Amino acid sequence: LCLPSSFFAKNSNSETHDRQYFVKLCKEVSTNEINSLMTELNSVELWKNDKIGLRLWSVKKFPYSCTDGEITDLNGHLVRSRGKTSIDEVTADMVFELEDFEIRNGNSQFDNLQLSATLGPNPVKIAILDSGISDEAFSNNGGTISYTGYDYIENDLIPDDQNGHGTFVASIIYNILSESGSPDQISFDIRKTHDNEGFGKISNLVFAT
Repeated sequence: LCLPSSFFAKNSNSETHDRQYFVKLCKEVSTNEINSLMTELNSVELWKNDKIGLRLWSVKKFPYSCTDGEITDLNGHLVRSRGKTSIDEVTADMVFELEDFEIRNGNSQFDNLQLSATLGPNPVKIAILDSGISDEAFSNNGGTISYTGYDYIENDLIPDDQNGHGTFVASIIYNILSESGSPDQISFDIRKTHDNEGFGKISNLVFAT
């Protein structure tokens, strides 16, 4: 998992994420109250974590009418949500931005890092939450690297890297581990959570983990 350089709210062109927001409810709220609150806020629940009391809700559609008038966008919806006594906190879906990176010598760092490490006899599978992976980079390496994955941006099974950061990170990890072991022992679980501009929403990270 690559740590971001910044973390901020950002409206997306995607209808799905324009409607999503996080809520933290008061501890004493019952299931019936929660369902009534979702109905009143024209929302459905996508995910929850009871341990930290956090939930991801999505507005069914805009515009919608309520006692406060017609709500036409997420900002108006969040303003209305904050006025509900059952909600402690509410915030729009947030975005991570990947740090800038440098690809040296025009390659993806799949070769000649000259780093030492001890892999041991056991197979290693590593999950990477980033911008995906480049099949071309794997092909240039002789096709010895295996991976499974998912694209949480396009919601398909092809985590193609349109940014480069994910491939860069995977290649560095691969080199560190393969210096003292066979590449056949290493596989990746590539989870594409960041788009071609390097932006990744918390909602995608939630589902990817």
